[in-house]
Amino acid sequence: MNGPILLTGLTACTTCNGPITLRTCPSKSGKVYRYYSCSTYGQQGKTGCSDRTIRMDTLDLLVTDRPAAELLQPDRLRATLASLWSQLAEKAMEVDSRVAALRREIEVREDKLKRLYWMVEERVTDLDDILKGWVAALKLEWDRAKAALDRKLLRSARRRKSPPR
Repeated sequence: MNGPILLTGLTACTTCNGPITLRTCPSKSGKVYRYYSCSTYGQQGKTGCSDRTIRMDTLDLLVTDRPAAELLQPDRLRATLASLWSQLAEKAMEVDSRVAALRREIEVREDKLKRLYWMVEERVTDLDDILKGWVAALKLEWDRAKAALDRKLLRSARRRKSPPR
């Protein structure tokens, strides 16, 4: 719910559970006081509810300042930040582990390709259809591992540059 009143549609009377609405009262000096008041009482009087009324500025402060003051305590912030750092370190270790695995996979594929190329070059074997298939399959696996590594490194670099959420 949007509106100029902070608690519009978010509060209910603690006595009858009816909606709370804004009520204004002008003072003798001309100043207008704003209250949150039980709408059931406003419509039905004391037969509907015993009227729960609280100054708007008082309740708004309770709703905004009190939680902020409690949430922003140094010990709570330290614990929250420590937890976030721990999660970031864990994610970084996962990324590093995956990058290392992809690099090992690339090395294995490169070694196999080099051996096959050496065999053909040294005329140990001919580049027949079966060998061509092996080379193509190894090259495809190498390309996939290299692409996965590049994506992982790119995502990791982006995360390091982007501000925390």
